[in-house]
Amino acid sequence: MSDEQRIDAVRALEVLRGTELTLEEVARYARPRLRPDNGQCSVQDIADRIIAVKGRMNLRPRTLSDFRNRLSRFCKTFGGTNIMEVEHTDVIEWIQSLGLSHRSKHNYLMAVNGFF
Repeated sequence: MSDEQRIDAVRALEVLRGTELTLEEVARYARPRLRPDNGQCSVQDIADRIIAVKGRMNLRPRTLSDFRNRLSRFCKTFGGTNIMEVEHTDVIEWIQSLGLSHRSKHNYLMAVNGFF
């Protein structure tokens, strides 16, 4: 292990102090999310996966259609973006920019919440 790696490990352990998490546990959790084997996942990639899963959940056609429409609108803005680059504040600002009723904003938040 290089000196740089040791320093990095010490810093990481300092961040984890008091959490009862090990450095290995955190690395195993973070690795597939921050550097997935299949490369970076776009919002559109994740949306397609979520819609496919929802499609197999025996939802009412209207429910599935509504969900698909909300995600489609979200993907028009964020579809090509790496999912790891989308912040919660980006989502909230986007929803606020839609100019919808409080209930509709809530519905969009619930649909998009599956990403995070």
